[in-house]
Amino acid sequence: MDYLSNGIAFAALLVAGAGLYHSTKQGKLTQRPVKLDAFRITKEFLIYCSKYRTMYTFRQVTGTRDLWSEIDAFAWNIEKLGPTGIYGLSHKIEEIVKKAKKLQ
Repeated sequence: MDYLSNGIAFAALLVAGAGLYHSTKQGKLTQRPVKLDAFRITKEFLIYCSKYRTMYTFRQVTGTRDLWSEIDAFAWNIEKLGPTGIYGLSHKIEEIVKKAKKLQ
């Protein structure tokens, strides 16, 4: 009985190792965190942009200097990620930055 459970565990380990090797070989494991980071950075920036007018009204931001620093930080963080493998991301980033510049 003990040999059977050890054999099943070993077979499961081999299958998991083969799957890990195959997915790493195709680059799926290395691209997923980059895509999630790009999504997270974009989401946080869009939330900031949606709250900018309210923060400006209540004097939580000093004006366009804060907005421009956020725009630069957003562009730099996305650029720092390198190639993400997301189709059309560069065009969307350009569009987001243009619309954010109109907030000032």
